Amino acid sequence: MLPRRVEVLAALAWAFWAALAHCEASGGVVKLPDDFIVGSGTSSYQAEGAWNVSGKGESLFDRILHSSALTGVPNADVGADSYHRSKDDVAAARELKLRMYRFSLSWPRLLPNGWTSNVNQDGLRYYNQLIDDLQDSGIQPMVTLFHWDAPQALQDEFDGWNDDKMVDAFVAYADFAFTHFGDRVRYWTTHNEPYLFCNFLPNIAAFLAGTEIPDTAPTPAPGQEANDYKCLQRIVLSHARAYRLYQEKYAAKQHGTIDFLGVNNYFGQTIAAAKRPERGSALTDAAVRVVANDVFGSHAVTAFSQMTPWSLKEAALWCWAEYRVPIFVTENGFITENSVVSLDDNIRAVYHSAYMRELVRGIEEDGVRVLGYLAWSLIDLFEWVRQYKYSYGLVHVDYAGGSLNRTLKKSSAFFKEVGETRTIPEVAASSARFSSSLLPVFAGLILLKCL
Repeated sequence: MLPRRVEVLAALAWAFWAALAHCEASGGVVKLPDDFIVGSGTSSYQAEGAWNVSGKGESLFDRILHSSALTGVPNADVGADSYHRSKDDVAAARELKLRMYRFSLSWPRLLPNGWTSNVNQDGLRYYNQLIDDLQDSGIQPMVTLFHWDAPQALQDEFDGWNDDKMVDAFVAYADFAFTHFGDRVRYWTTHNEPYLFCNFLPNIAAFLAGTEIPDTAPTPAPGQEANDYKCLQRIVLSHARAYRLYQEKYAAKQHGTIDFLGVNNYFGQTIAAAKRPERGSALTDAAVRVVANDVFGSHAVTAFSQMTPWSLKEAALWCWAEYRVPIFVTENGFITENSVVSLDDNIRAVYHSAYMRELVRGIEEDGVRVLGYLAWSLIDLFEWVRQYKYSYGLVHVDYAGGSLNRTLKKSSAFFKEVGETRTIPEVAASSARFSSSLLPVFAGLILLKCL
């Protein structure tokens, strides 16, 4: 194994030469494929608020964030209040010239005890109205069935995803959603990032209570090493059964699709082999470690403020080569610190321009079948362990002032141009500052200038 310093220098050199090579292939007008969809998204717990309004049941995260151990820690009880302001969100998406809005259903808002025997009619009303408003605005809805917003009632009844009964409950819930919304929804996703959900959920209370966000999950307690794998197995089973249910019962008459691979990509890293721990988890069993982060943006306070546009092209290419299933980029975004960047977020436009141009290169050069690209997120949200300190939003939400009013950020000009011209403009990185390490800075400036 090479010494760590050699590994790092080799990785940085690779980033530098990759940037130089990319310059030769970049530049000029990048046109979107004719059927390519550009949009954005949110999730129910992060956006809706109204946690105990109009018959909604308690969710898993309501219980966690209301625990005595987290007293004083911000939560999403009110959040962006999209439950009462969904028309504002739709108006923002329309002004941004987006063609799709991805949102998730709150399972406990629709089915307070988790089962279809107890339907909350106001939850049905809310989602029906949101879907109708999107259609009236010429925006397609993409619906995610599970973005971690599980009914607490099922946790109390049989420990949720730690029990096989959760698979049956999810399939019944999916059947309910297909029945009530499928006549207007053409794109469905079943689960958002089950890998993260199953690995970090057992530790999220500790993460939320702490001042630092750990780079890796804690070592599992003795006897619990396989819990994340069991959780993932149940989620995969529930996906497979929901997929088959839709294909057999709904696809032909509703003319929708659930047959694509959703890819969430934010950044790439250079890795090397590592020793596998004796008591590992799905997070550590890959036995790799990060040796270099390639390019950092102007406010690179977290891993999610890195800029590695090549990573999206490579991720899509790998998925296409491995599965030969159409790909939809369901999340891609740049995080900024709210105390530093608010409305003047040109760096976000730099990021999305670079990633989208790389993605289209993959379509044109490698024949990858990509259906569309959804920026994360439409509005500033409650960002889990980062709470309201950081945001990805294309639209500013006034949390500090308490009005929760929506205001388009400077980067909105980029998305408007994409929507109006069906091209991806180059966005200059002149206003973006980079970290002081010379080689990745040089490579990054070359890469961003070429895009």
